Amino acid sequence: MIQRIQSLFLLVVVFLTGLMFLFDFSNFEKGVETSGFNVCGIENVCTTWPLAILNFLILAIALYTIFAYKNRILQMRICTLNAILMIGQYALMAFYMYYLKDEGTKLNFELPILIPFINIILTYISWRAIGKDEALVHSYDHLR
Repeated sequence: MIQRIQSLFLLVVVFLTGLMFLFDFSNFEKGVETSGFNVCGIENVCTTWPLAILNFLILAIALYTIFAYKNRILQMRICTLNAILMIGQYALMAFYMYYLKDEGTKLNFELPILIPFINIILTYISWRAIGKDEALVHSYDHLR
């Protein structure tokens, strides 16, 4: 159900996760040469397929969660899994930045580095809203 507030939060998560494929979240500067680092890889250096696959998996899970509205308990579990994957995404990004940075290379962070953090917050808010819906339905069952 798209009219539920948690569906809108999860839709924003899908949108922001899709934007991560387009924008660089950091730059490596070595002298005058600059290489952008996004989900698909570091420009002119290497590809980061595990990060791209993880980003696509987060996007797909968030999209699936929107349409699993009939099973709220499953929705809450999937939101928890997705938040854990987003934390893992940050760890994988830090791994690539740490090990691919050469000596004398300057690392500049861009604003899209905050997208996974925003996604974690939005997923938590939607998890809480799903829990409130479940509690409301459970309270109506007691009235019957």
